[in-house]
Amino acid sequence: MIVLRNKKIIEIPYNQANIDKYKSSDNLLRHARVNKKTGGIMLVERNRLVGYCGWEGNCIIALEVCKDYRGNGYGDKLIERAINSGCTRLTVNRNNIIAINLYKKHGFRPSTIIGNRIDMEL
Repeated sequence: MIVLRNKKIIEIPYNQANIDKYKSSDNLLRHARVNKKTGGIMLVERNRLVGYCGWEGNCIIALEVCKDYRGNGYGDKLIERAINSGCTRLTVNRNNIIAINLYKKHGFRPSTIIGNRIDMEL
């Protein structure tokens, strides 16, 4: 359990059952994918999705903090968990400055820029 800002947040696995349970039209889980190589975590407060991070091998494939929870450190917790699980790479849209700054804060640096995509590595 994570306690931030006096909220008790439960960590659950990023898997198909939990994706189906917490998927909604206002979060990016509607695009979530899972296969045998996918790992990750989801953060939940009282049966409400706070955020999630999915990875395959050493690459973060998805990270989102839901709108009502942004700016409270949950993104930091998700990235730290991914790094501790061996993630060293990710891809981000070059227009997503908030995410890029968050990743840089945790040591990720741009390695390749192609079109609107930036590949970043630790």
